[in-house]
Amino acid sequence: MKTRMILPLAIITAGMLSLGGCGTKTGTPSEPKSIFDDRSCIDSSMGSVSTGEKAYSPDGNYFTCEIEPYYEGNIGIFNLKTKQLILQIHALPTGYTNDLKGLAWSRCSKYVAVMYHSGMRPGINLYDAQTGELVRLIGSSDGTHFMVFSRDNEWILLSYRGETIDLKLPSGLPPIGKSYK
Repeated sequence: MKTRMILPLAIITAGMLSLGGCGTKTGTPSEPKSIFDDRSCIDSSMGSVSTGEKAYSPDGNYFTCEIEPYYEGNIGIFNLKTKQLILQIHALPTGYTNDLKGLAWSRCSKYVAVMYHSGMRPGINLYDAQTGELVRLIGSSDGTHFMVFSRDNEWILLSYRGETIDLKLPSGLPPIGKSYK
């Protein structure tokens, strides 16, 4: 059974922002129950991603989570060592709200996938983790709540319950070790 811990997102002291912590997936790292038990992604098994949960980049340098104001498409990318915000992705246009359904890092740690179901920008949107630019709309998430990149980076794997792969969408990214010409 997965345990979730939710901690305060930020503490502001003397005008400086420092992270108090974000929720983290825990469990037995050596015995993942499924491909979706991965620290590079966060899911919405409870309906929406819990505020403060974070996904870690596979290269171990960054983490991402939804940041305040919540439900407005604000996704932060943080330096893992310093805990400082280095990039904010605006996944929704100003004035729109939506419940975040999933976040996942690509295996190359260069892209972040953001999943919403309905409303503004439904489906899976792929963002450049260095610039925050929208790279492409991957496609419909079809009501799934779990998302992870395949080991070769070519697919986004989706699941309704996190137990089996129910939907497989092409990421549009080159396989690990290859690049576009």
